[in-house]
Amino acid sequence: MLFARLDARSLSLARICIGFILLLDGIYRIQYAEPFFSDEGIWPSHLIKNFGWQPGYWSVHLWIGGKVWLYVCLFLQIFLSVLFIAGIGRKITQFFLWAILVSAHNRNLYILQSGDDLIRNFLFLSLFTDMFEYFTINNQKRIYHYERISSGNILIIFQIFTVYLFTVYFKLQGNDWLPDGQAVYYALSIDQIRYPVGNLIYEYPGLMRVLSYTIYIMECLIALFIIMPYKTSFFRTWAFLMLIFIHTGFAISMKIGFFPFISMATASIFIPTSWWEFLSKKFDFFKKNYVSGKYPFYDLFLEGIIIKAFLLFLILTLNLTSVKSFPFEPDRPLAYVINVLRLNQYWGMFSPNIPRADGWHEAWGRREDGSVYVLESPVKGSPGQKPDDLYVYFPTDRWRKLTENMSRDEYTFLRPLYCKYLINKYKKQMEKEKLAGIELVFFREINLPGYRINGPEKELWCYCLK
Repeated sequence: MLFARLDARSLSLARICIGFILLLDGIYRIQYAEPFFSDEGIWPSHLIKNFGWQPGYWSVHLWIGGKVWLYVCLFLQIFLSVLFIAGIGRKITQFFLWAILVSAHNRNLYILQSGDDLIRNFLFLSLFTDMFEYFTINNQKRIYHYERISSGNILIIFQIFTVYLFTVYFKLQGNDWLPDGQAVYYALSIDQIRYPVGNLIYEYPGLMRVLSYTIYIMECLIALFIIMPYKTSFFRTWAFLMLIFIHTGFAISMKIGFFPFISMATASIFIPTSWWEFLSKKFDFFKKNYVSGKYPFYDLFLEGIIIKAFLLFLILTLNLTSVKSFPFEPDRPLAYVINVLRLNQYWGMFSPNIPRADGWHEAWGRREDGSVYVLESPVKGSPGQKPDDLYVYFPTDRWRKLTENMSRDEYTFLRPLYCKYLINKYKKQMEKEKLAGIELVFFREINLPGYRINGPEKELWCYCLK
């Protein structure tokens, strides 16, 4: 039973952190609504079901169509995020926020990353626990015991446990983490994501080797400490501190979107009661409106136990299906349910080995006489030249993720769609410069040991006539 114990204030803090992340995510979505979500953008609605779409997927963003409905959906995420942070509407708000998030993710699959899967799953699974007992604007006095035991808690604990258990497993399938200890070196060799702090770390190969081993060992310990049945509070405190250490390092050294912040937000459920008790002695705010008491055992653990057990089965099964030797694949009815809920489970970020490929794309306008007019390039007026800080070239990590996907052989269909979007974007400029079309090129680099680089080699992705 200790395994299922979480502090109500920690759950409520997780709610607030996740709410702010979704609020910022919604703002970014509105800022780039046209390229990512409209029919004039990279992924028009009439093509959505041709690539990547699975039976059971759904998106309210597609129901009516048009820009007005698109912006209604995007603003709805912002509105629901504010309500979620404030605790207004409680689980009704949380359910609709999860639904609009699933809808947005399904609208464009090719700008997503592991953090999107984690926050979507956590938001859904936490519907079965209570994140609204504290830090809401309409708190009411009730009998309550801060450390609540709930079968719903098991769902979110188990979800986080599987993230670290399987990422440790996948890292073992390659050599970058163990035994070579070169994972951090290759990760920071990717110019697309390396921040200035990453540049400082990148200068010290010995430090990067130590960090590679340290991160791997910590992830092993996190998975173990999360489920420790003995001295649960002690071990989860250390799990939380290691999570913060790892993901703070990721956040300050690499441009990988909201992933580290989502990981830290979900990890805040492990903040122990002793920390809150210390704060309550200093600040009355942390203990107001509550008196001691306990819920009946049925309310704590048995309510909805069949549904929760089924969800646990899905989480475990989906993680195991990502293991090559696992013989079971969900059949069609079960796969349909999984797709409706979007309970994706693959935690292979930076594993089994770190990608060696790097590079950047450029858009060149071609005149009829063959001369080039550069429309997009990291260094203005210097096509084919890599800047010192390539990460600046990408406005957000979703743009970087799009470039990463376009560079892969299995997603070549994205290239002409992006090219067509550029033609619409630069229509007036093309007429002014008398451009006949746009040439989308990619400069590919391969990172090698010892700070060596193979390339850049120019690749023609596509050529589109206006």
